[in-house]
Amino acid sequence: MLTNRVAKHLSGWSKPARAAGPSLMTTLGVVSGEVLTCLEEHGTTSLRRVIRELAWPSQLVVMAVGALVRDGLVRAEQHDLEVLLEPGRTWRLPAAVRAAALAGQACGEA
Repeated sequence: MLTNRVAKHLSGWSKPARAAGPSLMTTLGVVSGEVLTCLEEHGTTSLRRVIRELAWPSQLVVMAVGALVRDGLVRAEQHDLEVLLEPGRTWRLPAAVRAAALAGQACGEA
């Protein structure tokens, strides 16, 4: 009797639909890399400046910064109304990767 109820309940179940479009994780990784490049170029800077300089929506930049803080790559500290970002640990991109990132539009450069 229980199996009949479970079978009836599951008969209406279908797999969740896949989201259309590109994965957010790919975009988030790109934005995170640009945030790290920006911090490498400017050192400690405000979150507001990073948002202004990157050509991404502010929500994506904030999500990327949050992911970097959780990973320990960036430290965020609040001073009055500003949030200051600084590299959390020493890291260096390989020269080829850094050159490719700097050749793009990282940190608002055209």
